[in-house]
Order: sequence, then C-alpha cells, then structure tokens
Amino acid sequence: MAVEAGVLGRPETLRSVLFGSWVNRLVLLTTVCAFIGLLLTLQMAVWHHVQGNPISWPDLLASRMTFWLAWVPGAMLVFPLTSRYRLARGTLRRTLPAHLIGMLVVAALVGFGSSLAHMGLDRLTGVIGAPGMSPVNYLCCRTLYRTFDAAIWYWVFAACFYTFDYASLYQTKRERTSALEGQLAQARLRMLTMQLHPHFFFNALNSVVALIRKDPDAAERLVVEFSHLVRLALNSTGKSEVSLKEELDFIGLYLAVERARFQDRLVVTTLIDTETLDASVPNMILQPLVENAIKYAVAPRREGGRVELRSWTDGRRVYVRVRDDGPGLPKTGPTREGVGLANTRARLLELYGEAARLDLRNAAGGGLAATLMLPLRTSGEHVEVDETGGRDD
Repeated sequence: MAVEAGVLGRPETLRSVLFGSWVNRLVLLTTVCAFIGLLLTLQMAVWHHVQGNPISWPDLLASRMTFWLAWVPGAMLVFPLTSRYRLARGTLRRTLPAHLIGMLVVAALVGFGSSLAHMGLDRLTGVIGAPGMSPVNYLCCRTLYRTFDAAIWYWVFAACFYTFDYASLYQTKRERTSALEGQLAQARLRMLTMQLHPHFFFNALNSVVALIRKDPDAAERLVVEFSHLVRLALNSTGKSEVSLKEELDFIGLYLAVERARFQDRLVVTTLIDTETLDASVPNMILQPLVENAIKYAVAPRREGGRVELRSWTDGRRVYVRVRDDGPGLPKTGPTREGVGLANTRARLLELYGEAARLDLRNAAGGGLAATLMLPLRTSGEHVEVDETGGRDD
C-alpha cells in the first residue's frame, strides 16, 4: 500500500512543525521575550507610582529588558534540550539530570549576560552601581540574583516547549491515524468493487451464451452492447463514487444487454428528477438492484415484468428506487440476500456509515421496492443526514 512520506514518515518535532527554521524561531522568541519584558516593566512602573516613588523609565527598561532579551539565546539553548530529552516513561533518569545541568548553565549565562549588559547601559547613562561596591562585586551580586531568577524561568520555558512539542506530535499522530484509516477504507471499497465485477460479468456472459443458438443476430448485437458495457465498467474502476447521471448511463447499457436477452418481456420505465443527476452515488450501486429485479420479476415469468427506476431529493438527501412487479419479499421467514445486496450494504457502510441505507420492502400494488437513501453530496460540502427515511409512494 502506497504511503505518503509526509504523513507516515518520522513524526515531525516542534522545530519543523511550529517554529520552522532557526531564524523564525529566533524572531518568535525575541518577540515573546520583548513583550514579557515590556509587560513587567509596566508592572514595576505601576508599582512605583502606587508607592509614590519617582519613575525612572530608562532604569526600569534597562533592568527588565536586559534580563528578558538575554533569555532569547537562553531559550534557543533550552529548545534543543527539550527536543533531545523527552518526557516519557523510563526516560526520567536521563532527562532530569540533563535538565538540571542545562538549568545551571543557561541560568548562569542569562544572569551573567543580562547583568553585564545592564552595567554597560548604566555606564552609558552615567548611573553608578551600588555605593561602596566595586564593579566586579556589583557584577557578581547582580549575576547571582539574576541567576536564581533565570533558574525559575528555565522550567517555565521548558514546560512551554514540551507543551507545544507534544501537542504537535499528537496532531501528527492523529493525521497518521486518519490517513491510515482512509487508505484502509479505500482498500476495502476496492475489494468490494472487485468482488462485484466478476459476479456481474459472469451473469452478462450467460445472457450472451443463451442467445447464441436461439438468435445469432441478436447475440451479435448483444456482444457489441456488452463490449461498451465492459469498457465503461473498466473506465470507472478505482472510482468509489460517480454522478447519478454516470451511474444511469452504465445501467442503460446493462439494460440494453438484458433487453437483447428478454426482448419484449422486459419493460423499463424511468422517472428521474433532473436535480439529482449531479448527486454523487457509489459506483455500480444500482446494477445489483436492477439485476435482482430482473432475476425475480422478469426471468421466471413467461409474460416478463416491469422494472422502474426513480430518483428524487428532499434537499438534504437523494433517493434512488428500483421497483419491480414481481412476487416481492416472502411474508414469512427470513429474507436471504445474495452477493449483490450484501455487497451493496457493505459499500454503503464503508462510504457513509449510518448516514445511508438500503431499504427493501414490498411495494403497494405488488412487487419489491429497493430504495437507496444517500447524503446529497456536493463539491466541498458535508451534509448530515438523519435516519427518518424517505417518502414511500
């Protein structure tokens, strides 16, 4: 079974799914850290205002922004650690020490880098550090203070990266599962269609054989019709759905073959709503129903019988009915379904689930009415269908 590499390959990590290239990741982290820095600067300014203290915006910005902009390279270091050391059963002994070491290194680098940048800005603005302290001692004190602060934020960044990463992996897993289920359903539909083809061709060939000795000219015409029928069937191979118009064209050729066999004994009437012609229906879904009608209403009777094809829509669903004037369903005892009807029900279930069904019941006035109820499908639209059934007239 062919599988798309993008869906069923190695699950993509946060690097490629969420952030893309390292440049995009750098821009995103810079934006986030700058926003947090500005937000905390505003918070501190409000606090100073409430306390009645003078607000020094350059000092506040230098204090907060140097710390948070130092977190941009710090977060770039945290990211590969979360990608390499995942949180999973049995990995904690390896992941926890790695993060403890990472916390110490990243927190120290952020603390030292932000403190050094802050002191550089202080010198540019003429602000002196703590009175009575040498620049080295002041740098060490600020670095120690900010390192503890950065150690706390290390786990916040790690938790955020893990959250986004595992959300991405979960989405990828869902897409993989959905793709596999879709491919499995398509494989089952192909199997059901291939099961129907030999059954259908075998019955059509029987019609040709039955005419060869009785009426060679009719048999020759039948072979021509049969070749058109085979060509149309092969052209639609691989399609799970076709328009109702295409399906009726196929049934028209099939009925031409059957008319050559039964001649005047087979009478066909069609009542097709033009609004239903573009509706999607399962490929070759009507053939088993028409074949069943001919088998029980036409073939056994000397006078033959009638087959009626009808379609209509209520705006949300499309109904297609195949009705005959045969004996109908037995009034007592179970009803046995052959390959064609069982195949039809299985294909409806695969394509539409509970939104479609095949209803078999004795028609008023005699005969059997086989009604397909299908969602009215249009391009790019999903229509929910209830289970109340269609009209019965």
